[in-house]
Amino acid sequence: MSGNLYLSDYWNQRVLKFNAEDATGDTVAGGNGPGNAFNQLDHPMGIFIDSNTGNIYVADMYNHRIQLWYPGAFTGVTVAGGNGMGSNLNQLHNPTSVILDAESNVYISDMGNHRVVKWFSHTTTNVILVAGQSHGSGADELSFPSSLQFDRDGNLYVADSNNHRVQKFMINNGPSIDSNVWTYGGTTNGTRQYCIFPFIYQGNLTSSCIKTDQPPTTVTDLSTDPWCSLTSNFDQDNQWGYCDLGVTPSTLSDICSGKSQQLKCPSGYVIDIVTAVYGVKDTLTTNCSYDPGDCFQNDDSTTIVVCAGKNSCLVYYFDKTLTLCHNRKSTYLHLNYTCVPNTVPDIREYNICYDLFIQPTNEEPVKRGYIVSPNSSNSSSNMNCSLTIQPLDKQDVYVYLLDMQLTMPLLGQICEKDKFMLIYDNATNEICGRSHTKFLFKTCSTLILQLIISSYSNGKGIKLYFEFIDRPSGTIHSTVPTAISTEKSPLLTTPSANPDYYPNISLIQTGTSQLTYGSLMTST
Repeated sequence: MSGNLYLSDYWNQRVLKFNAEDATGDTVAGGNGPGNAFNQLDHPMGIFIDSNTGNIYVADMYNHRIQLWYPGAFTGVTVAGGNGMGSNLNQLHNPTSVILDAESNVYISDMGNHRVVKWFSHTTTNVILVAGQSHGSGADELSFPSSLQFDRDGNLYVADSNNHRVQKFMINNGPSIDSNVWTYGGTTNGTRQYCIFPFIYQGNLTSSCIKTDQPPTTVTDLSTDPWCSLTSNFDQDNQWGYCDLGVTPSTLSDICSGKSQQLKCPSGYVIDIVTAVYGVKDTLTTNCSYDPGDCFQNDDSTTIVVCAGKNSCLVYYFDKTLTLCHNRKSTYLHLNYTCVPNTVPDIREYNICYDLFIQPTNEEPVKRGYIVSPNSSNSSSNMNCSLTIQPLDKQDVYVYLLDMQLTMPLLGQICEKDKFMLIYDNATNEICGRSHTKFLFKTCSTLILQLIISSYSNGKGIKLYFEFIDRPSGTIHSTVPTAISTEKSPLLTTPSANPDYYPNISLIQTGTSQLTYGSLMTST
C-alpha cells in the first residue's frame, strides 16, 4: 500500500511494515513471542494487505489459522481456522498463503491438507473446497501448495510445490463455485440438477461454466448458454447440462434472535429481496423457523436498503415489537431473496433507443437480456425512445429493474422531467426517480417500454433485465397481466406479490415496501 513494504518475520513471530523513508520497520502484527493468544503469532507465513482498508491478513502457520489485524490494532481476529490442526473444512493444517478476491472472500493454501479452501466473507463457518481433491499429481490433486495469486480475470494460480508446477483454476468466469447453479438440457433428462464444481474437463480442473467449447456428446440442444458437468469428472462420465443464467430460484432463510445471515449471489448477479418479515409464534417456544400459522410484520424496506442491488450483504436480526401481532416481541426474521443477472457476460444487451423489437425465433432463440438506455452511466437528455417485447404464445416475460436514475419529482407531483413508461393491455404505468433492484411484473401480452428524458433533466437512464419463461402445460394465456400500479404516480407503490407459501397474507403489513422506489440503487 502506498509504496510500503510488509515483511513476514517468520522467526521473530511478527509482521513488519517499512516505508520508503525509514529503514526501521514497525511491528503491525504479533511481536509478542510465539503463542496462540490473539496478540501472538506462531511462525507467520504469507500475508495479504487489503488495499481498500489497510487490513492485514496473516497465515499463522503453526496456529493453523488466518488472523486479521486492523491498522493500529494490538490484537488480531481469527477469520479462518483456529479450530485445531485437522482436515475438516472448518480446520487448517499449516496454512502458508492467504489472498482475498474482489468480494473479500478469503482463499487459503492449506498446505498440510494439500488443498485450497475458500472462506466466505463475514462468516467463520461457510467454507468450500476450491482445489485439491486429494494428495497427488492428478489434475484434481495438489501436493503441498505453497502460494496463491489471482490474475486480472479472476483466475487463481496455485504454486503446487512438490509437483513442481503452477496450476490455474478458473474461479470467476461465470457463475462460480460458490453458487448453486441450476442446469437444463444436456443429459439432465428433464430433471433440475445442479452443476458440480470443480469438475475435470479435458484433463483440467475447472470451477465455472464453460463457454468456449460445446460439450463433446451426441446430445444436441439449441442453446447458446454455457454448460457444466453434473459429476466431478466429465471426461469419465459425460454427464452435463446447460447453465441456467437466469434469475435464481428463491433462497429462504430464518434468522434467530442475536444471529445474522449472509445473503450471497453468484458472481455477476445482484440481490432482489422478495420478502423480509419478522415473525412471532402463538406459543412460548425457542423454535425460530418459519411456520405459516405464525404472526408476521413486514420489514422489507430495511432489508432492501441494506441488500438490494448488491452481490452479497450481511443481515442482522433486531428485536422488534410487532404492532400487528398484539405488540408481542418478534422471535425470528424470515427472508426470501432471488439473484438477478446484472453483469453476467454471456447475456445480450439491448438498447432501448436502437433495438426496436425483441421476440424469440427459431433463428434467434432469445431467452433473456439486459435493456439499457444510451450512455446509461452518463447524463443523457432529449431522449424519447421505445422498444417492444413480444413473448410467444406459451410464454410470459418477467421484467426486473436493475437501476433507475431519473429525475425525482416534487412530493405529490407526477413524473415531469423524466418518465419510464410500461404499456400493455391498454394500460400505461409511469415511474421515475431512483430505485433499488426490484422485480416489476410479468405479462404474457405485448409490452412496450418507453423512456423520456427531457433536455433540462439530470437523469442518467435505466437498466432492466428480462427473461422469457415457458408457462406450464395446461396454463391458460391470461389477458390480464400481473401488473404494477396503474395509477400515474411518480413512484411505484404496489409491492411484489408475496410467495405462495404465505397462506395468512393478511397478517403481513405490505405498505412499507413502497419506499423501494425512492432510493438510489447501490451494487457491488
